[in-house]
Amino acid sequence: MKSSVRRRRNPWPRRIISTTVLLLIVVALVAGLVTLISRAIGPESRRAGQVQTAVQSGQTAHAQSGDTYAQSGQGSQSGATVGGVPVCDPQSFQATIALGASPVLIGQGTSFDVTFTNKSNRQCFTTFDQAGLLVDTGGYTVYDTTSCESQSGQVPLLFGPHQSWTGHIAWDGRIYDASCQAVDTDSDGKADIADAGGYTARLSFAGRVLTKTPLTFEVRYE
Repeated sequence: MKSSVRRRRNPWPRRIISTTVLLLIVVALVAGLVTLISRAIGPESRRAGQVQTAVQSGQTAHAQSGDTYAQSGQGSQSGATVGGVPVCDPQSFQATIALGASPVLIGQGTSFDVTFTNKSNRQCFTTFDQAGLLVDTGGYTVYDTTSCESQSGQVPLLFGPHQSWTGHIAWDGRIYDASCQAVDTDSDGKADIADAGGYTARLSFAGRVLTKTPLTFEVRYE
């Protein structure tokens, strides 16, 4: 009578297959969870990213005469937010202005060094086009950036509590009317050159004049 030898089955292939299947299930569950979380926070992250241009002293943005700006008052609505960050309230801001170069020669214009400071205890969002420059002489305004529509001034600015932003706003030394149109009395296709004499410069923010004492300067011949 032949003796039969019972073969022992090797359990390892089955264990390996079971472990692999389990790992695949875990990976699929984790991937699905990550996808759901990404979909949930994605839109908010994108909105927050739109306002993450930090305000640092020394950053600059330039505005040339003839460029256009947002109508005064835009972006200053009470309670408005951008990506969850409140829009800056002009009543919570102060500003300083200084002449960028001296002397100011007739027909050459100048730039002004400007600083805007958030005096409030909370961060807020705005854009560079909310910063306005007004140049006057003899009670007549020769340049007012706030009367122009925006083209290139949409530089985002995120102010922290009590944080300042420093930049430059330029004036080309020519005359523009209340609608930001070039005053061209000699029909040469260019704005008239501002005469030599005394001038003042003031700053506004979202339609509110912040400069208590205007900067005085002189435009003169070489």
